[in-house]
Amino acid sequence: MSFIIAIDGPAGSGKSTISKILAKKNNLIFISSGQLYRICSWFYLKKQYENVDDKFINEINKLNITYENDSFLVNNKNIGNELISNEVSMHASNLAINEKIREFVNLKINEIFKNKDIIMDGRDIGTKVFPNANLKFFLTASLLERSRRRQKELKQKNNTKCSLLKIYLEIKKRDKQDKNREIAPLTKAKDAIVIKTTNKSIEDIEKIIQKIIDEKR
Repeated sequence: MSFIIAIDGPAGSGKSTISKILAKKNNLIFISSGQLYRICSWFYLKKQYENVDDKFINEINKLNITYENDSFLVNNKNIGNELISNEVSMHASNLAINEKIREFVNLKINEIFKNKDIIMDGRDIGTKVFPNANLKFFLTASLLERSRRRQKELKQKNNTKCSLLKIYLEIKKRDKQDKNREIAPLTKAKDAIVIKTTNKSIEDIEKIIQKIIDEKR
């Protein structure tokens, strides 16, 4: 029987960072659903589609999406650096409200990771994707803290300076979109354990969650 951990929370709350650490420590496969939505967004923008129609769905279904070393590959290529732009990120949030896109992402997840022990982060993993997950966590942090983390991430990956104010406003906008969208909004599962990550180090968060995992497994 597979063991599944769901970690939800808003952008910049530390979901991906802590999930990767816990995956290695507990021999789990780390999955970020956001990567799949970003791949859809990247392809949509690259091919300059105007709407999500049958043609777009058919084309993304033709993509050879695989998973290696904590990353999704598209046609055997790691496009991770192309997925972190604010434009791709914002459009991914827009696409995430589309039922056809969500169906594509969820089918792809089940296709690639069936019967695997996984830890998955996102915004509706504990409520929609894996409602029967063995453990559910909901990470939160202040908007300013999340904006600073995003700025640091962009600087490390692109070696460019980004306006903190611009990032702050973009994340604030995305928070509103994620919480208010009709389809699979960002919500905390009733049985999720809430962890506030503001002013906590990665080591602090890891210890809190690891203790709970050890008690559960």
